[in-house]
Amino acid sequence: MHESNINTGNSNTSRIKFISKIYILSVVMEPLYYFILVPQHISGIGANFARILQFIVVASLFLKLFSAKRARILSSFSLLNKNFTYYFILAVLAGFLGLYSGSYSFNIDFSTHVVNNSIIADFIRGHSFRPFLEYFIVLYYFVYFVVLASYMLTTKEAIDYFFKLFVIALLACLFVGFLDLLLQLLLNYEGFPRQ
Repeated sequence: MHESNINTGNSNTSRIKFISKIYILSVVMEPLYYFILVPQHISGIGANFARILQFIVVASLFLKLFSAKRARILSSFSLLNKNFTYYFILAVLAGFLGLYSGSYSFNIDFSTHVVNNSIIADFIRGHSFRPFLEYFIVLYYFVYFVVLASYMLTTKEAIDYFFKLFVIALLACLFVGFLDLLLQLLLNYEGFPRQ
């Protein structure tokens, strides 16, 4: 009898490291911006479930890195990271060119304080700080979603667990989206707000 390669759901997720499970959950939940826990006008950076899980993963990895006697530094010019390194260098050079040509406005005017915004939110979202924050965000996204994936998804069980959660999240989003559309058409209500 021919044995099939289809995963029947009997994979053992207990062998997956806890930090890998949190990482997988944070990656799967990243597109779900509807569940905002801290709005942007308070901290300047919105916080949702995925960002909190990402913070837990990054903090635990830093603790692990600083508690280890030997740290391994990633090569920026390895075959996997070479193209992104070139992109990041070009982005920084383009930023300096924009700075030199006067494309960025560094006029800090606290009289234009947006109502309900904290001073921290105004600073982070302001014209003087935001261009620099964008470079950090691009670098963070690459490291978190590309580099860390090669360290967190090292076993077949972890990859199966990722795709299992991804399919569940995808089907749940499709179901809620179509239910929302159906209710909008039938009951003429505004529906879920889009972000």
